[in-house]
Amino acid sequence: MEEDIYEMAYWEEYTPQPVIGPDGTIYIGIFIGKSAASRTAIEGDVTPNFYAIYPNGTVRWSKRLYGYPPFKPPIPAVDENGTIYVSFIDGLTAINPDGTGKWGWKDGRGQWITAPTVKDGTIYIGSSGDNLGYVYAIGTDGTTLWRFRTEGGVISSPAVGDDGTVFIGDLNGTLYAVNPNGTLKWKLHIGDEMHSSPSIADDGTIYIITYWNGTLYAINPNGGIKWKFAMGSAQVHTTPAIGKDGTIYACSGFDGLYAIAPNGSVKWVFETHDWSPKSPAIGGDGTIYVTSFDGFLYAVSPNGTLKWKFKMWEHVWSSPIIGDDGTIYVASFGREGSGPKAYLYAVNTGAPSPPMNVKAYAENGTVRVEWRPPPTDGGASIVEYRIYRRLNRPANYTPDTKPIAIVDGTTFAYIDSDVENGTRYYYYIIAVNSIGESERSNVAWAMPVGIPMPPQNLTVVEGRYPILRWKYPENDGGNAIRMYNIYRCGDGINFSLIAQVDGSTQRYIDYDVECGHTYWYYITAVNEAGESEVSSVVMVVTSPTPPAPPLNLTIEVRGHNIRLKWTNPEKDGGSSVKGYKIYRSEDGINFYLISEVNEMHLDYTDVTAEPGRTHWYYVTAVNEAGESNKSNIVAIQVPPREWWNSDVGVSAILAAIVAGCACVLWGIRRRRR
Repeated sequence: MEEDIYEMAYWEEYTPQPVIGPDGTIYIGIFIGKSAASRTAIEGDVTPNFYAIYPNGTVRWSKRLYGYPPFKPPIPAVDENGTIYVSFIDGLTAINPDGTGKWGWKDGRGQWITAPTVKDGTIYIGSSGDNLGYVYAIGTDGTTLWRFRTEGGVISSPAVGDDGTVFIGDLNGTLYAVNPNGTLKWKLHIGDEMHSSPSIADDGTIYIITYWNGTLYAINPNGGIKWKFAMGSAQVHTTPAIGKDGTIYACSGFDGLYAIAPNGSVKWVFETHDWSPKSPAIGGDGTIYVTSFDGFLYAVSPNGTLKWKFKMWEHVWSSPIIGDDGTIYVASFGREGSGPKAYLYAVNTGAPSPPMNVKAYAENGTVRVEWRPPPTDGGASIVEYRIYRRLNRPANYTPDTKPIAIVDGTTFAYIDSDVENGTRYYYYIIAVNSIGESERSNVAWAMPVGIPMPPQNLTVVEGRYPILRWKYPENDGGNAIRMYNIYRCGDGINFSLIAQVDGSTQRYIDYDVECGHTYWYYITAVNEAGESEVSSVVMVVTSPTPPAPPLNLTIEVRGHNIRLKWTNPEKDGGSSVKGYKIYRSEDGINFYLISEVNEMHLDYTDVTAEPGRTHWYYVTAVNEAGESNKSNIVAIQVPPREWWNSDVGVSAILAAIVAGCACVLWGIRRRRR
């Protein structure tokens, strides 16, 4: 724990109360004088009694204020724009953030004025004098908005609810609820003086402590008593503080610090060993800070145990206040040398702020958690980080009992290998220094994902087109299969990717294959993490099909015979051609088989052709799968027998006949169309 100390001018008897402005500037007023008679302003005395102090402990500015109430140093309030409001006898002054005066306000009744309360652009003060009291609402321009009269003097600051209702207790023992327009909403006569301000819980319950009998009252928003608890000490000045969980914390003289549940039952009591007259403060992590007349600042855990204590100069009569960075400011006083001294302390709480920007990254079988160091370390070096993990998102204010890992304060990453793929994990980090631990960081989650196992039971169905089937992997790595990759090769060695199918599919037909060929296949599964190992390999021989038709069929007359010639089919259908079939027709329509030849022959001589007639022919190829479609059709007219030995050139006549047949054939085809 570390502290900065600022020594102020001397004063007597009462400790000043610091407040913090929106820019972090600390404002504090002190007494000037050595006797009760000199506690009021002394004209011409310019010794500063009001200070503006930077967070680093240097003075921003100081000035002398006149007319502050006797027995009390000037206690300011600061609005969201940085304007400082300070009350004094019969008036109020507004000071700009640079220390220059803004405006002054006077009541004209010569009464003592309480420390102001600022809420939503309105300043509220109470006053006391001649057994009368008032509550004032004043605008930020210094104009009086309204005045409400109480039955007894008012010496504590008003409290303002979220709906604008103003609550104030007086020395006659009455608690008032005043509407935002200054009219009475309700009042409750309790019967004991009230020297402290009320506190308002989130549910609207009003808590206030009476002065002489030290009783804490819980008042319903409608003005009825909910419950009361007697703390046992007299002359109680403290204003209750309310924790996030609704616990009420209050100091009761020599009894120490009470923690009281919202139902009025005592949770615990922490003994401070001396008088604790001022209000506690609650840190962001739930730690309660309380001062004592023994000169100590105590840090108390929410369970009532001491976290640490810090010794200041002699006596403390001020409430601690907490800056945005967790620094605690508190004033103490005592005598040194020839007179009294006052000191303002800036105490690092010891609790660092939470680590920043926690992120979790999923990997195969691990989660990597990363973070950045806290913006503030509480004034002491971070010694370790504690990593917490859950299987569900942590609820607010639900502590975990044990971290899964602890790393040193210079480490900003952790790899969690004790995880299962497919399970979502939530992480947060706590920073720890030599004094205590931070609040938890933001929550980050990740779900580790592994590479899936290969698809199971790959099979192939033989046929013209191979049909592959498989089953879902035995383990998908904790993440659903997105797709399957199908690989194929024709030599059993050099596989290549031929297709990808959706993860919901477990079947694939390969249409891009040659008939009668051998193929090898395997498949892989793919999820978010990557691709699996290969499945088992299957082999298939595609079924052959009938071959393509023979090509380039031609016809010619050789003597009294007809000779046909052709070439091999473009494709054999995956099975070697075993032979050819020759078909003939006498009318170009009704063909019939006249002969078959083996695969070695690409020609055929028809010795049965009738002289003087026209014949049509086509040829088909045959393999083990069947017979092809027919080739092109050719036709020729066989000359009469008596022409064969004539002197007329046979070839010229046949050429003419073929040309004529071609025309006839074209006409037949046109009719068929």
